[in-house]
Amino acid sequence: MVRRFASLTVLSSLLFLSSTSFAQETEDGFSNGLGSAPSEPEAEEPQEEPQAEPPLSETQEKEEGAPPTQVQASAEVSLGGDQVGEPKVAPTDDVPKPPPLALEVLPPSAYPNDPIAGIRGGSLGFVLSGMQWPYMPAYGDDQPKLRIGISGSSWVDFNYRAVRPGRAIEPDAQEGRVQGRLTLRVSPVYNFKDGWFGQSRIEFVGITEQQHEANKYVDLDEAWVRFGKWKAFDVTVGRTQGFEVYHFGMGMDINTGEREGARPIGAASGQSIQQPYALTELWDRGINNGAIAFHVYTPKWLRLEMLGRMGLTAGGNDLGIRPAGIIDLGWIKLKGGYEYRVQVPFAEGRLDKTETKGFAGSVNFVFDPWIEFGGGAAHRLVDVINVSGGPDVIPSSDTTTFGGFLNVRPYFEDWLVGLGYHNTYWENFNYNSFGEAENQTHEQMFGAVQYQLWDRFFFKYVLAYSRVHIENRSEVQSDEGYTNQQISHRMRFMMLF
Repeated sequence: MVRRFASLTVLSSLLFLSSTSFAQETEDGFSNGLGSAPSEPEAEEPQEEPQAEPPLSETQEKEEGAPPTQVQASAEVSLGGDQVGEPKVAPTDDVPKPPPLALEVLPPSAYPNDPIAGIRGGSLGFVLSGMQWPYMPAYGDDQPKLRIGISGSSWVDFNYRAVRPGRAIEPDAQEGRVQGRLTLRVSPVYNFKDGWFGQSRIEFVGITEQQHEANKYVDLDEAWVRFGKWKAFDVTVGRTQGFEVYHFGMGMDINTGEREGARPIGAASGQSIQQPYALTELWDRGINNGAIAFHVYTPKWLRLEMLGRMGLTAGGNDLGIRPAGIIDLGWIKLKGGYEYRVQVPFAEGRLDKTETKGFAGSVNFVFDPWIEFGGGAAHRLVDVINVSGGPDVIPSSDTTTFGGFLNVRPYFEDWLVGLGYHNTYWENFNYNSFGEAENQTHEQMFGAVQYQLWDRFFFKYVLAYSRVHIENRSEVQSDEGYTNQQISHRMRFMMLF
């Protein structure tokens, strides 16, 4: 009996220990999510969800001028901060890294906007020839130093113009054309320590009936090599443009009918019409020449350029220098420049040559985001020396251009209205017996309306009027010349990337 009682006691103890162990294992299983009925958690105080600051849009980055060096920092705090604004560092995996193969579409930070270039969508904001761009420093010290930026622009114009010549031998005429220019830019850059860099660019151009040559449909604009230090200085060598000094506004875009003015239509279109002069003898890329330009970008309100060109002209050499400077305080921009160009024959000992001297200045104002306006003046003197060493009075000339523009944003933020007026006076030194020289007075004016879609697409209509009065002085004192008039309509479709 005692032995049976002892056996029952031992058995009961074993059963009790087994049930306790099973209960602990079951409880652990539920706490690890293995069970089907987890216990209810203890009540906790509610916590604030981190408030992420909204990332800047591309437009805001352009308008606020966020420096490119802040792009990675902005991404690193993209999780936002708490209510008092304390940033929280994102996990390492969330920090943006350079794209594969170092190839990328240029971000907004590649386009300098400090000081502000102009109002959103305005014509001043499209002027980048006076900037150190594309601005492409390294992502960080531990990141690859090579970056390859892709960018470009495409525009197509529908043009209509009607011309009323002032001479009876030239009939009234109308012309409709579709013109376009589509570009693709590739800009590789290799970054070194302390902001030093080496950069290059090639810009391919597809042309849709922009020029009269039947085989002129593919071209090359930019083709240069550059080295320097970010936000300090650089040296650019190759095919490039100089600083813009004189600004035309939203109309009179280069390679357009309103820029050319009241020229009669047709192959036998009579006398050439003098074009506005805007310190442009050496500004643009030539066909048979190259440039070397030294730039200074410090302090940030001062930009300086010394540009030199060398190349070939018809039967000779073409040389020139063009210093220019910009004082940019954001709301006011002062620009000025000078240029000297000489064209001489290949053969030594010849006396004939052509010398061109010019200067220009302008002042522009920006009151973001509503209005930008400005005006300027430029003067050019051309001296042509013949083979005898004396002056050639017919091609020698003086040209003076002055004018201004106004771009206004109405109540709707995606719309822009622009106005402009420019006057060009030209005369040569071919005086008649009455002391009167041949001359032209060319007046050009326009009004423009633009709509901007998604910060990338632009739709612009330009209505322009031009009037040129031409006096080809003869030996008759009563010769008062004649006047050509033109009215033009242009609709531009443009995309930037």
